[in-house]
Amino acid sequence: WGVFYGFSQVFHRSILQTIPEGCRGEDSETFDMVLSHDRWVHFLASHFCKIGVINEPLVHYRQHSDNAYGAKRTTLKDKILTKTRERPSSLGQLTKIASDRVEMLEANRTKNRAYAFDLAIARWKSVRYFYELRFRLYSSRHLAIRFALLVQCLFEGAYLPNRYRGLGPKRFFIDVCFGLLRPSLENWLDVKARK
Repeated sequence: WGVFYGFSQVFHRSILQTIPEGCRGEDSETFDMVLSHDRWVHFLASHFCKIGVINEPLVHYRQHSDNAYGAKRTTLKDKILTKTRERPSSLGQLTKIASDRVEMLEANRTKNRAYAFDLAIARWKSVRYFYELRFRLYSSRHLAIRFALLVQCLFEGAYLPNRYRGLGPKRFFIDVCFGLLRPSLENWLDVKARK
C-alpha cells in the first residue's frame, strides 16, 4: 500500500500532473479520509516513474510527545494486537479502496502512458482479488473453508513478492495466524487478559 513519509521524499512536480489530485480517493491507513499527500505521491511514483533510494541519513527526525507518527517502542503483545485489527471489516475496506483505484486508473488512462497505466491497473486488480480472498478467509466461521482459502491464496500468488504482483510473504504468516487460526488466538488472548 506504500507508506512513505513526505519529509523523506523528493520528486519532480510533473508527477502530480499524471492524474488529477481530486481523484486521490480514500486513504488505506486512515479510512474515510482522502489519501494523504505523501502516499499519493508514492502511488503515482510507483506506477509512473522510477523510484530511487538514497541509503544515507539526510534529515534529522526529531521525536517529541506530540508526534503524529514516529518511532515508538512496542512490545510483542502490541504488535500482535495491531495485527489482530486486520479483520474482515478492514479487509473489506481495503478491497473497496483497491477497486476504487482500478476505476480511477481506468478513468484517467492516457494513450501516451498507456503501458504504465495498464501495468498499474493489472497490479490493483491483483490487489483487489487477493483482498477479496483474504476477506473471505477472515470472514469464514469454518476452519476447513479458511484453510481452503489460505491454500488458494498461496497457489494463486497472493504471497509472492510485490514485484510479482503478490502481497508479500509476510502476509502468509499473518493470514495463518490471524485468518486461519484467529479463533484459537483470540481465545488464547482472552485467557491471558483475564489472568
